Amino acid sequence: EQEEQQKQQQAQEKQQQEQQQQLQHKQQQKQRKQQQQQHQQVAKQQEKSLLQQELEMFKKEMIREFSVRMREELAKVQCEGTPFQHSQQQQPHQMQLESEKSDQAEGRPVNRFDWQTVMGRRGISQAKRQQREQKEQNARQQQTADGKKATRKRRPRKDIVRIVPASGKSYLEVCAAVRKSDEANSVISTVTRNANEHLMATIKRSADIEKAKAVIASAAGPTAGAMVVVREMATINIAHIDMLADAELVAKVVEERIKEKILPPIMTRSSINGLMRARFRIPRSKVPELVREKLPIGCTMCAAKVLDPLPKELQRCYRCLERGHSAKDCTGEDRSELCIRCGQKDHKSLKCDAKVKCAICDGPHRIGAKQCKQASSI
Repeated sequence: EQEEQQKQQQAQEKQQQEQQQQLQHKQQQKQRKQQQQQHQQVAKQQEKSLLQQELEMFKKEMIREFSVRMREELAKVQCEGTPFQHSQQQQPHQMQLESEKSDQAEGRPVNRFDWQTVMGRRGISQAKRQQREQKEQNARQQQTADGKKATRKRRPRKDIVRIVPASGKSYLEVCAAVRKSDEANSVISTVTRNANEHLMATIKRSADIEKAKAVIASAAGPTAGAMVVVREMATINIAHIDMLADAELVAKVVEERIKEKILPPIMTRSSINGLMRARFRIPRSKVPELVREKLPIGCTMCAAKVLDPLPKELQRCYRCLERGHSAKDCTGEDRSELCIRCGQKDHKSLKCDAKVKCAICDGPHRIGAKQCKQASSI
């Protein structure tokens, strides 16, 4: 029994010794790893310090070279009177050569790089905008020098509420009723009448047109009949619209942007890429809100552009469908019920699938086209 106990004790002692050896080995490994990490950190710090020293030396060298060049150019300007840029491009860099020789003699590194500033997209766009503004300013100065008045952007006309007097009432009675209301006077700037003896109430720019119309209607009361809002309109064109978009979607996007209702736009499809194009009218005072950013229509981002008004010789009369005059001055045949595309009745050009045919000369073109000889002679 004693021998067995001794054997067990010896076995336990061996296990304890092995465990101690393993612990010592692990501790030694940890110490080695810590020493390696410390060495790596020291090496990184040394590299950083070396890089910082090199950068500082490089900065000092560049500053010294720049100061030498500036002194050289200033001396040239004072002596010869040549501009800085021309002297920099045309004259040889003698001072630079002398500085390079002195650097070589003193053992300093010589910098032979020609540094250039590269402009980004924002810088390029700003430079283009500045050039465009400079051109416009030069054009205005040239116009004033030639004795012409410089063109300026015209502000949109104020909105007008046209009030038709009720039966048996005159525009003076309507005006007297409106003038009695302080609330109506706060939104109206001027009051005039037109040739049909309708009252024309010009609304202030700060007032909302719909609220002003409601205020004027309540102030006029039974003296007023129909009321119509007259606003200066602008024609808007939006191109590259998603091919699956319709007039309702375009109108919804535009109404969300300008916070006003519009008529459904006229949609056409491009024959090149299949994308859509929309054309509609909005109040001119809402144009800046619409064109400031692109409109998300379907899967496309589209820019809205304001179309210039058509010249009088291209404007179409909606009575005879000819060009060059309006319906109020028309003395020709009444073709307002005909299709502009084929010249037939009972439908309009939007739903027309027939061949193009002129209603005057039966030629293969629309009425009012340039190639129509009879239309041009009228």
